[in-house]
Amino acid sequence: MKPQRNNNRNVRYFSTVFILSAFLLSACSQIAAFQQSSVAPAAHGKVKVKKDDNRNYNISVEVTDLAEVEKVYSKNFSYIVWMETDKGRTKNLGKLVSSKGFLSGQRKAKLETVSTIEPVKIFITAERDENESQPGNRTVLETRKF
Repeated sequence: MKPQRNNNRNVRYFSTVFILSAFLLSACSQIAAFQQSSVAPAAHGKVKVKKDDNRNYNISVEVTDLAEVEKVYSKNFSYIVWMETDKGRTKNLGKLVSSKGFLSGQRKAKLETVSTIEPVKIFITAERDENESQPGNRTVLETRKF
């Protein structure tokens, strides 16, 4: 009887480990850093993409030390976050909202959004109209493809 009992424990143990591993791997998110930019050399940040239970992609963009858009272009511009799909299409994800730290004075910008399409690259441009359907040629920051 003892060998059967140990065999059942082993099966349960390995089944539990397999299920937990599969769950943890599916819950992982992709993180990509923005490449250094000649337009905004002090800026740095990251993008986090996580697939949820509804097969949507939660996209979180965080950038620090990004110069105010007025100082780089003019006050008529906004920083817009874009995604590129695996088919080469681009989608406007929204306006990057920036703020200044209360005590530190460090500039921080953030955007959180959801997409039904998986992004393969994220980039930020300066645009006159925040509702643009296609990005202009003023790329400020971009990630590598992930």
